[in-house]
Amino acid sequence: MDIKSMIMQMYYGLQEQTEVKWNSEEGIKILDEVVKKDKEFIKTLTPEQVKMYNETKSALDDLNAEESDRYFAEGFRCGIIMGMDIFGDR
Repeated sequence: MDIKSMIMQMYYGLQEQTEVKWNSEEGIKILDEVVKKDKEFIKTLTPEQVKMYNETKSALDDLNAEESDRYFAEGFRCGIIMGMDIFGDR
């Protein structure tokens, strides 16, 4: 996603937090389980495998962030179009 687009500038300007805050007990429970399983899994790997695993996980995190950016931008675009429809500009 092009950071120079106005939508993304607005998004990054409004979103200053650097971590996700879970609001539900269920979400916290799931996240805790994922972290626990991840730590257990890493213990079974060799140092070379841990390095490869961390690189792969980092790439997947980047891909997930890109996907989230695209969903946000598309939702924002749809909201603008809806607003234009409401005000009769379309």
